[in-house]
Amino acid sequence: MTSAGKSAAISAVAVVAIGYMILSSDEAPSTALATLQYVLLAAGLVGVVGSLMKVSRGE
Repeated sequence: MTSAGKSAAISAVAVVAIGYMILSSDEAPSTALATLQYVLLAAGLVGVVGSLMKVSRGE
């Protein structure tokens, strides 16, 4: 597996984990925590997309 492939896999695991934390919470988190979770989710998605683009280009 290439470095970009590893990065895509790790980013995908992070996105799934953060998504699970967001969707499975029983009570509403504080505003700061919710903001942090969504920022990290967005960063993970950017990482997945960027890594998959590198893999598709063959880099």
